[in-house]
Amino acid sequence: MLLSRKRHVGRLAADSDFRRMYCTNSNATTGSGHSPAAAQGKKLQNFVQEMRAAGQRVIFFYGSQTGTAEDLAQRLAKEAAQRFGIASRVADIEECDMTVLNQLPSEHLAVFLMATYGEGEPTDSAIEFWDFLIDPASGNDEHLPDFSDPADREDLPPIADDTKPLEHLRFAAFGLGNSTYEMFNQVGRLLDKQLLRLGAQRLHILGEGDDDRSLEEDFIAWKDDLWPHVCQHLGVDMDATGSAAQVATYTVTELPADSSSSAVPSDSVFRGALVSKPTESGLIPTYDAKNPYIAPLATVRELFQPSAQRSCLHLELDISDAQGMNYVTGDHVAVWPVNPEVEVNRLLRVLGLEGQADAIINVATSTTARPGTKLPFPTPTTYRTVLRHCLDIVSPPSRQFFETLVSFAQSEPARQFLGELAHDKEVYARAVHDTRYTMGEVIEIVRQRESDAGVGPEKCYRIPFANLLDEFTRILPRYYSISSSAVLDPKHVHVTAVVLDYQPEPTPQRTVYGVCTNYFKAIYDYLNTNPGRTPNPTEGIVYRDRYPYLLRPDAATGEFEVAMFIRRSNFKLPRSMSTPIIMIGPGTGVAPFRGFVMERSHYAQQNAAAAAGTSSSNSPVVGTTLLFYGCRSQTQDYLYETEWPAYFQHLPAPSAIHCAFSRDQPQKIYVQDLLKQHQELLWELLHEQNAYVYVCGDARHMARDVIKTFVDIAASIGGLPQKQAVNFVKNLRGQGRYQEDVWS
Repeated sequence: MLLSRKRHVGRLAADSDFRRMYCTNSNATTGSGHSPAAAQGKKLQNFVQEMRAAGQRVIFFYGSQTGTAEDLAQRLAKEAAQRFGIASRVADIEECDMTVLNQLPSEHLAVFLMATYGEGEPTDSAIEFWDFLIDPASGNDEHLPDFSDPADREDLPPIADDTKPLEHLRFAAFGLGNSTYEMFNQVGRLLDKQLLRLGAQRLHILGEGDDDRSLEEDFIAWKDDLWPHVCQHLGVDMDATGSAAQVATYTVTELPADSSSSAVPSDSVFRGALVSKPTESGLIPTYDAKNPYIAPLATVRELFQPSAQRSCLHLELDISDAQGMNYVTGDHVAVWPVNPEVEVNRLLRVLGLEGQADAIINVATSTTARPGTKLPFPTPTTYRTVLRHCLDIVSPPSRQFFETLVSFAQSEPARQFLGELAHDKEVYARAVHDTRYTMGEVIEIVRQRESDAGVGPEKCYRIPFANLLDEFTRILPRYYSISSSAVLDPKHVHVTAVVLDYQPEPTPQRTVYGVCTNYFKAIYDYLNTNPGRTPNPTEGIVYRDRYPYLLRPDAATGEFEVAMFIRRSNFKLPRSMSTPIIMIGPGTGVAPFRGFVMERSHYAQQNAAAAAGTSSSNSPVVGTTLLFYGCRSQTQDYLYETEWPAYFQHLPAPSAIHCAFSRDQPQKIYVQDLLKQHQELLWELLHEQNAYVYVCGDARHMARDVIKTFVDIAASIGGLPQKQAVNFVKNLRGQGRYQEDVWS
């Protein structure tokens, strides 16, 4: 369905209320739409000086793509303070002047929590630090970063060896990764190696979290072993410490209603509206995770047939007015969802806040909060707004969180239940992780146990809202491969997304819904049920019976909007269009390949027109383009079925799309089976014509099977011994000719 589009220039997100949820400083710059912090002229923190002034001896650096590393850093800092009385600092590594790392005294400690993104790459926020610490050109062991002059710190002993500038540094590191990727925890491993090479001393073993299994359990095991080393290094008597009373980082105060003479003006209350203010004249904003662009939703349509009994949506985000924003074919788009009303209302109910859901509240840092602690969202606001727009209330709570919940239990059965969840990882896995219970659902279970134990409704389990703010992470963006060509449609970002819902094995009676895709589905359903109408922008409308969301369009235009930004990807077409490409993308894994094929078809058409004398275009020659696509049924879920013939008719032979419809015949057929059917052609393209291979989709099964298939082709058709066949495919990856955009 095509949505209304009314132009309104200057609708930039550089200073919006929504933006303040993510950043406290403006990131406007005169550069491109994707400049690093230093290029923006942003003043970096001298964390050594600031730690000295605040009396802090530990700093937790994080480099995070989705917010998990930041969350772990915050948890460590909180535990350091409450269990051991250790003053610490949490720092986004991109906001710090890392040239002064050599000035951190040996009696201090630096802890790094670093996520690996994609094919062994640092996260966006860690790129500058990575380029500084690791020579991006050679990656050799001779690189010596240009740290600050040690003479700037007269209190530090002189460096004994100029090749060991970090000999005063004491550190620990925890890497976040996924073992389904070839370069598992590459960033954490290289960081650990480089710090040691530069003279730093490791206080505790490198921790490696595996998101394919249980990153949470990996983290808990590592940090529990870390604390004895930290206490010994800092001279803290661990035997004299213990679990102190839970002290909230924030205070929550309800403010007078509008009828009061001291009431807060209604227009100053943050209610989650996606509103923006113009950027200062002459400046171009940088759009990123801390400063999203508010994009109108130009198109949303269903791609599956009704008989599929599933849903897959095609969306187009309009970035026409996003000055400085651009994308390259193969990039990713990050989109923020809105929490569903069923979970918002559930938490309001179990927290005893139903009657105060829309009360205006002011949130501030408590007197015991660490210096520099930022507010997690704009204030003043309301309880309902915080739960709907600001916090991740749908992910299962961490096992560590249940230690906090125990102290609020009013009965022994509830305390025992929460204690088991906190300390028995198998119980936690069965009861929370595998069931995908939300925070609200867990508290419902606890309250029921208290009721069964005879605790009255008025005393039944309650956790103060301020304490809850410590445990929730911010609501995080969801990432999608862009399914359009930047050459053909530079002003619209296309998204192809399957609407997620499933029944967890331990609780088959419950349905778990994907937050972002079901929000899109709610918009689509509303528009198709109410053509030509939009909800009232002030109040909005709760829509979609099975999993309702608040739908609220832009007040000025009536358009539905989403907060988004572009994330750069290395998943790119070869520099030369004449290079053959082999694409494997079942299901929505075909998304980036739609952009690839569109682009190559476009250049092929231009070439044909030039050859016919109807165009003077000097487009590059386009090489063989092969797409191996798979889905369940040709008549149910064949994505973009009507588009492919128009694209491929312009591409040179033997370009083609080869489809595996797994359920259209008695024996299932998958993309790897199609690869075997065309193995002679594939070997010729790889071995003789230097073709590139692109794989997008499931990492756990499909991507591994595809790699194995190419190894088999190298052995059976290429005649290589098994070990050489494995190395052949491995070398393709090393040359950048085997690229993956996969997820688990």
